[in-house]
Amino acid sequence: MTIRHSAYRTFIRSSVCLALLLTPSLAMGQQQQQTPPCGPRQNVIARLMDQFGEKPVQRGLASNGTILELLVSEAGTWTMLISLPNGHSCFGAAGEMWQAVEPKEPMGPTL
Repeated sequence: MTIRHSAYRTFIRSSVCLALLLTPSLAMGQQQQQTPPCGPRQNVIARLMDQFGEKPVQRGLASNGTILELLVSEAGTWTMLISLPNGHSCFGAAGEMWQAVEPKEPMGPTL
């Protein structure tokens, strides 16, 4: 049985990010299983840039004060972070094959 290169790469990438972000959490005591891995924003951004070449490309401010950030690499890998007002960022999702698309007119009848 062979594992596709992209699936293996995604698994390794997720494992590295998870280990990085859980290390400080383990030192602080037991964490609930439902909480996503989090860490200081500067450390998370630096690691994603160093390990995967991902850079912030877009962000938006939510009404609760959190910032949703999207980091993308030239190779197409991407990570969505949720940055909290306290300076920590938590992983929302990660993947590959990111593609920028041009906005298109909505399909269907116009009113």
